[in-house]
Amino acid sequence: MATSKIYIGGMMCSHCVRRITMALESVESLKNVKVDLDTFSATFDTDKDIDKQIIKKALEEEGYSLKKVADN
Repeated sequence: MATSKIYIGGMMCSHCVRRITMALESVESLKNVKVDLDTFSATFDTDKDIDKQIIKKALEEEGYSLKKVADN
């Protein structure tokens, strides 16, 4: 299982953290989602390659943006 990190735009409070967590947890095969308000980022585990567009769409549907996918 690989761990990935993404950076998110538009996150400002603990309510945002909850919404982003729920959005990412709704993406099939993302596990152990952790959203960090201090770094405007999220980490998650996955056992297969996930299309970045799926993650981007899940965030955008909640009003947030995918700023960057960190290099592993």
